[in-house]
Amino acid sequence: MKKVFQIIILNCFAFSCYAKSQTGIYMTASDYKQRHLSYEMDSSKIRLNHSVWDMPYITVKVHGKKRRLNKSEVYAYVDHGREVYRFYKNEEYLIAEVGNMNIYLQAERISLSKGYEVKMRYYFSTTPEGEIIPLTTENLINAYRNNGRYIDLLDQFLNNGNVTSYDKAHGTFKVNYIYAKALK
Repeated sequence: MKKVFQIIILNCFAFSCYAKSQTGIYMTASDYKQRHLSYEMDSSKIRLNHSVWDMPYITVKVHGKKRRLNKSEVYAYVDHGREVYRFYKNEEYLIAEVGNMNIYLQAERISLSKGYEVKMRYYFSTTPEGEIIPLTTENLINAYRNNGRYIDLLDQFLNNGNVTSYDKAHGTFKVNYIYAKALK
């Protein structure tokens, strides 16, 4: 769990270097890449609507007027902590790292006899607008099956199968570091 918080802190720092001071909405992946908020607002004016009735929508308040946006038409939002969450199939995923592949985190609450436990789930996409897939060795091999060098390096460096490990020395997830090595 400590590793996850370090990643989130690094992501916040990296984003804050060139983010605007406001929270808001990125309508497209292109807007996100250019750091151009389609809607700038205070985070209290973004309602994510997790109820069954409103789930496919978010509600934003811009210039005193409420607008209802379909989650499938919104790329991402920036919260008050400057963390960026991408929408995919009506769910939010924290963008933990943008690199040769994007890495996402999603907290899952697991019920216990007394309370609950939060477990982080790891995902990736091969492009910023690509499908979000669970981060597993099998899924990486399927996604990059045409890149034999990358698959060989994955086997070499991640022989224990821990594809979610973070490389503190290089400040990146190991799967992205290995991918960069495969490109050389």
